[in-house]
Amino acid sequence: LTNLAMFFLRKYEASGDPHYLDEALQILRDAANICPPKHVRRQRVLYVLGNCSHRHIQRSGDLRELEEALQTARLALQLGLPSSPSRGYCLATLSHILDLYVVHFSSVPDAQLDELIELRREIVRASPPLHHAHFMVTSNLAIAIKLRFLWSGRIGDLEEAIELLRQVIHEISHDDPGRWTCMANLAECLGIRFKELVQLEDLDEALRLHRDIIRNRPSKESGYVLSVVGIV
Repeated sequence: LTNLAMFFLRKYEASGDPHYLDEALQILRDAANICPPKHVRRQRVLYVLGNCSHRHIQRSGDLRELEEALQTARLALQLGLPSSPSRGYCLATLSHILDLYVVHFSSVPDAQLDELIELRREIVRASPPLHHAHFMVTSNLAIAIKLRFLWSGRIGDLEEAIELLRQVIHEISHDDPGRWTCMANLAECLGIRFKELVQLEDLDEALRLHRDIIRNRPSKESGYVLSVVGIV
């Protein structure tokens, strides 16, 4: 059943036809219902179901499915050993589903935001150092920590987000396409800290970052747009 669902997911990716996604989701729900609790393949069924649910919510915008998707992804993560090769997939699936809370709700329970941050910490630890993927997941961790500051007001979170982004920018290649977005995110964090602590060096550094992006990046890229807004 899982392999059949994967076939429909590939058809959905190729065609964009939502009926394939609906079919895959129903097949995976059926597979999860009939799969014995201790079956060796149950974890795979659940994390594929969680991933499919995430895509379905993104397409439909039906946030009522979020709780079911969260429970599925959490259970998939619990079933595997810490050293399991599938743990990375489970971490990523749960992280993506929690991201939906951040995107769609103006208030996120502290426990869920803490959970998202811990998941991203583990993903960072598991990613290969000095690799594009490592830099991107570190940047994602910094963004989650920044969001927690915006909701909690704990300045230590903002400080950590800034240090993480500085680390990424220091280590990432100058021709890496993600570098400019990381610079824009750092500039945003520095701007927030300037508003909190009124340290002129933060404002100066933020402006230097934005100007560097505007001088060096094409106008159609996201980092350029963020920096034009930042300068304003």
